Parts: sequence; structure tokens; C-alpha cells
Amino acid sequence: MKSIHCVMSHRHFDNQYTFDLDGFMTAQEFASTMTAFNEVAQHNPPPPSLSSGTSTALIASFSTLIILTVIGSIHYTHHLYFILVIPFTLISFSCILMGWRRRLKKKFEHAIIHLCSCMNATENVRGINFRLSKLSPGSNSSTHYQKSAYYAITIEFDERYNLLHHFSTMNGSNYKSICSPPAYSQSSPTIPQTSYQPNEKL
Repeated sequence: MKSIHCVMSHRHFDNQYTFDLDGFMTAQEFASTMTAFNEVAQHNPPPPSLSSGTSTALIASFSTLIILTVIGSIHYTHHLYFILVIPFTLISFSCILMGWRRRLKKKFEHAIIHLCSCMNATENVRGINFRLSKLSPGSNSSTHYQKSAYYAITIEFDERYNLLHHFSTMNGSNYKSICSPPAYSQSSPTIPQTSYQPNEKL
């Protein structure tokens, strides 16, 4: 059993064809399959990585805005209890952010797993299996991906299928060549000269 990983980067699964799929999927079949996965990923995107520059900038900007607002309120009202707003606000923001990310994650995974099940319903007979994988940045894979990659479509294919298909094709051709009857000639059969004729006098 061999497998390749089509890793997601920037909300797009890698659609570069590899020769490991030769004999199992053509380049056109692979391209159409990955197009279907990418369309689902566009309609149901995964949550953005917290280590990305955009997420870090948004969190830092929101935290800075809260702190400046609290400092300004204390400066103009001289009420120090406003400082308690900072931890409660940050905790509330963290809870909202975690719930939003979990919702996006669950929706994305459910959509991709459903598509994998639909693909496997027809491709398992060819020895091909699709599944959604979660890769760590340090894991080794047969494809190139960035350190921030997390999701991947793993394509597993059984080499025994090609071997079985090859032998079945060979056995079928040999059976046809051995067991095929000789060609029948429509011309009247020739009678040997030494055969007995009913009207012949002994």
C-alpha cells in the first residue's frame, strides 16, 4: 500500500500530478478529482492558522485597542476598576474566537470527509482510497509543502490491484488463444480417396 499527500496551502489542495499515480489515475482524472476537493474547500474553508501574519496582526490590534480604551477611560474618569475590563474582555474574545474556529473546522472536515466517502464509493474497486489527514509541520511526506500546512488529502492506492488486473488480462488472452475453436470453413469437406463408397463394388 502506497500513499501520497496532497497538502493544503493557502486554502488550496496541491493538484500537481505525480508519477506514483501512474497506472491508477490519469492526469485528467487526478485534476478533476482535486478540483472537486478545492471547490468544497472554497465553499467551506478551514479556520485560518493562528501563526499566520494576518491572524497575529488582528489579535494584536484588538488587544491594543482594548488596552488603550481602558487606559483612556481610567484617565478621564479616574476609576481604577476599569482595569478589570481588560482580562474579562480578553477572555470573552478568546472564547468567541475559539468557538468560531471550532465551527469552521467542524464544517470543513465534515464537507471533505463526505466528499471522500463519495469518491471511495466508486474508486475503491480500483484500489484507490481517499481520506482527510492532519499533518504536523515536521512530518515527512512525498510532496512539497510549507511549514504551516496542516490538512492534506491522502490518496492511498494498492499496487496489488494493478498486478491482479495484469494477470487477469494475460490469463484471459491465453485462454482465448488456447480454447478458441478452429476456424470453420464453409466449403464442402473433401472425402479421402481411400474411404469406402456405398455404391462401389467390392
